[in-house]
Amino acid sequence: MRIFSNVLILIFTFSFASYAQEGNPVYAKNGMVVSASTLASQVGLEILKRGGNAVDAA
Repeated sequence: MRIFSNVLILIFTFSFASYAQEGNPVYAKNGMVVSASTLASQVGLEILKRGGNAVDAA
C-alpha cells in the first residue's frame, strides 16, 4: 500500500509540473529587467538605460 501511495504522489507531482510553464518566452535585444514588483522593475530599467549593469540594478 505504501508503494502505491508513493507512486500516486509522484504521478500527481509531475503531472502538474507542466502547468508552471505558461505563456510564451520573451526575447530582448538590449536588456531585460524582471522582478516581483513593478516599481523595482522600473527602477532597474532606468539604471540600465543610464548605462548601469545588472549588478547596479540589483
